Amino acid sequence: MVFATETSSQAHVREDQPDTYSHRIWQARDGLLQSAVQSLAQSADGYLWIGTSSGLVRFDGIRFVVFNHESNPAFRDDSVWSMATGRDGTLWVGTEGGGLIELRDGRFRNYGRAEGLTNLFVRAVHVDRNGVLWAGTDQGVFRKQGSTFTRVDATGAIPAMNVYTIYESSNNDLYVAGSGLLVINSAGLRYFQSEESRADAMVGAVQNTRDGTLWVGTFAHLRSISPHSAPEPFRKEHVRTVPESTESSTSAAKRSDLHVSALSEAPDGSLWVGTYGDGLLRFKDGHFRWFRSPDYLADNNINAILVDSDGGIWIGTQNGLVFLKPTQATTLTIASGSPTNVSSVYGDPAGPVFLTTLGGKLLEATESELIPVTSIPGLKSLSLRAVFRDSRGVLWIGTSGHGVYAWDGSRQHHFSDPDFVRGFAESPKGRLWVVTDGGMWTYNQGRFAVVRGLSHWSGRALCADSTGVLWVGTDTGIERLRDGVPLPADPHLTPLDSTKVWSLLKDSGGSLWIGTRGSGLFLWNGSRLIHYSKTTGLPSDSVYAIVEDAMHELWMSGPNGIWSVSRKDLLKAADQQLFAPVIHSFGASEGVSSSQMSGGVQPAGSLSKSGDLWFAGSNGAVRIHPGGLPQVKKLSVFIEGIGIDGQQLSFAHTVQVGPNTQQTEIAYNAIRLTSPEQIRFRYRLENLENRWTDAGSRRVAYYTHVPPGRYRFHIVAFDLEAPDKTVDSFVDIVFLPYFYQTGWFYALCALSALLLAGFAVYLHRRYLHQRFEAVLEERNRVAREMHDTLIQGCVGISTLLEAASNVEFTFPQKSRSLIELARASVKITVEEAREAVWKLRHNREGSEASFMSMLSALTQEMSSRSGTAVSLDCSGDLQPFEVAVKHSLLLVVREAVSNALRHASARKVGVSLRTEGGSLKIVIADDGVGFTQSDDSHHHYGLIGMRERVNELGGELQVYTRLGVGTEIRIQVPVQLLTQEPLEVRV
Repeated sequence: MVFATETSSQAHVREDQPDTYSHRIWQARDGLLQSAVQSLAQSADGYLWIGTSSGLVRFDGIRFVVFNHESNPAFRDDSVWSMATGRDGTLWVGTEGGGLIELRDGRFRNYGRAEGLTNLFVRAVHVDRNGVLWAGTDQGVFRKQGSTFTRVDATGAIPAMNVYTIYESSNNDLYVAGSGLLVINSAGLRYFQSEESRADAMVGAVQNTRDGTLWVGTFAHLRSISPHSAPEPFRKEHVRTVPESTESSTSAAKRSDLHVSALSEAPDGSLWVGTYGDGLLRFKDGHFRWFRSPDYLADNNINAILVDSDGGIWIGTQNGLVFLKPTQATTLTIASGSPTNVSSVYGDPAGPVFLTTLGGKLLEATESELIPVTSIPGLKSLSLRAVFRDSRGVLWIGTSGHGVYAWDGSRQHHFSDPDFVRGFAESPKGRLWVVTDGGMWTYNQGRFAVVRGLSHWSGRALCADSTGVLWVGTDTGIERLRDGVPLPADPHLTPLDSTKVWSLLKDSGGSLWIGTRGSGLFLWNGSRLIHYSKTTGLPSDSVYAIVEDAMHELWMSGPNGIWSVSRKDLLKAADQQLFAPVIHSFGASEGVSSSQMSGGVQPAGSLSKSGDLWFAGSNGAVRIHPGGLPQVKKLSVFIEGIGIDGQQLSFAHTVQVGPNTQQTEIAYNAIRLTSPEQIRFRYRLENLENRWTDAGSRRVAYYTHVPPGRYRFHIVAFDLEAPDKTVDSFVDIVFLPYFYQTGWFYALCALSALLLAGFAVYLHRRYLHQRFEAVLEERNRVAREMHDTLIQGCVGISTLLEAASNVEFTFPQKSRSLIELARASVKITVEEAREAVWKLRHNREGSEASFMSMLSALTQEMSSRSGTAVSLDCSGDLQPFEVAVKHSLLLVVREAVSNALRHASARKVGVSLRTEGGSLKIVIADDGVGFTQSDDSHHHYGLIGMRERVNELGGELQVYTRLGVGTEIRIQVPVQLLTQEPLEVRV
């Protein structure tokens, strides 16, 4: 085991302290979950993690995010007492009674008794260089092996320990501090404990500094041990004494009693010591310095100290989170510390820095505060506005309502005019100029005279150049004078018309810089007017003051702070559009207690004789030591979260979003805890946006109703102090469409349209075919009707008339009888034709007579007409038929009988009708000559028509014939089809 050491004598207070620190405090009223901060840690992504008794808090320098049992069940107790981060990015959180919590990849997991932690009050957590996790509790030290914990203490010579902290030194020694000090290294375990007092036996913190010194803080002392001394940390000679206060330097004012609660080393080698009750102590270069409440801290009871990756010091106190940062800037106020609204600040070439306040007081700046000026008589009751010392050494003081005073060091002169002074200037020839609310004045030969002929009456700023031209900034533009005479307007300066010019500076190169309120910064180089604004990188478009330091750096103030930029960079940016000048901003994190600066009365900024820069602010005077700006460290940007309609999504490289997304929020971040306001962002959603959106310091992008498709959200971040060093990140987002917005749906719709079109064509063709079939069928039906009625009647009539003609002379009486019969046949044929036409139109109407009676009448008629016996035989139960059915069957029977009578030379014809097996069977038989099927001429459609009619009725017609024997026609029709309602039969 090796202990560090310190061999020099006791340290003393440093009398000259040029180093300054800015400080900020966050409490519950500032958004912190709870003011009492118990532990601190910083993860690899830059977040600051804050442990409180009400939960875990994540902080990016601007926003606080809370994790506790209300948002995650892994928190079995909300009091976070200790934290540690691993190289893999895992955050380990020790709770006060709820065990240990692991935060990995956004997921929390709890470890407790089931994993081997016999005590759930985890006071210390540490991940060593080998990645091994150590946990210290109220009763025991535990080492994680796999997913379980093994206890290390309470074995052999190592007593059971109450642990407060675990620390690993640069030589890989592990120090477990609490009720004693346990050292674990390759040589084994060794335990030490103080015998001085119970308080000294309790170790609260351990730190090994880069000079080899091991610092051990107990509840009673601060100890430092040399590597060359005996390996015993609790010897009396190791106790350090510290000054009672920063201002003390005598040995009598030193003390050794300190309740040390935290230790940490900063990158500059300074050791920071946190105490209970005494605030914060810094040890650097052998000297101690105190930081106490209320000057720097919110509370003097310190629980934790963390040095972040940028060198900032974070202190967790019982009453708030404190941030300390070495800075070039300091805000000075009056002795009471009350905010002082400074309206103008003037660096007197004679040495002092004079300031006027909004209330009209004249102050002078010392090293640490602002004090009233009492060396000039008669000013106490006046309202003062501006101060200026001319080349003769006279100090001019402008008032608000009381004229101008001149002080030459021994005598004071009062001039009632001019009044309500806003600024002074002196020409190269020694002529004094005064700008007021009521116009311009000049001092010559002991008297003030008003300047005539100005276009703009009220002035804000003055600047005299080496050529003798006096530049006057007004609320409506620029005026130029030479020897008191206004010069004609220069057309190159017309862009300044109607602008509020609040500051003017003639730099060392002869260029004129013009600061405006709301219109940006202008450069006049004698031939060209160049414009700078927020779009070209300026932090603000309002410039209240412009000052040039010895390094030709331009310093400006505005409503949101102070910034500096190289004059060379600005000139380069004027010629190269894509060049971004490096801008250093100074805000609250750099010691400017209020970002709101003052302007309108000159000078609002000034360079002192010592080279410091001074600016007027609403909370006091800001002093800046130029030079030595810290190097900007590399920045990283990442996507923090994606919210869809208020719901947070988990994501890796690609996110899928369902249809009907209304609002999309993409949170991104780039962590720089020391100066978060310096970070700027721009983004775009590729495939949707062609241009970048300049988000400024905003850390959320909003989109509404994004069309379905694949997009890439691209975020770029940069520091204002290094605008050319951009970093970027991206995430792919797929907005899923509704099914009716997909390609396959459109293809299906197109296919469906084609099918519908094809089906429509098919239906149309089928309709045309059906119409054609209907027309053809109707033609056939008409042909059948004509054949069975009109043609058959005409044939009969023709036969009768031919017979009558043959017997006209031989049997006159017979001839007349045949003629009468032909006449009657004509009437019958006409009636049948009319009836057929009527039935074609009214096929469902007709006689109520039964089929049997109608068939009987038909056979009798045909028998009497032909003189050949036509018999009828009926049997079975026959149900009533439709009119159309009766008509069709009668026509079929008549056609069959007529054929037998006309063509077969039959001597007798028989018609039989019976019902059998659910069918109606009709047989027409004759004893005629018979025929062959080929004999049926194409010109005789009787048999064809008969078949068609029977087929329409759903029946079957069969012909049996034999030459010389006769013919038999058999018709069979299912009775069900004949009686079905409605029966669709066309006639």
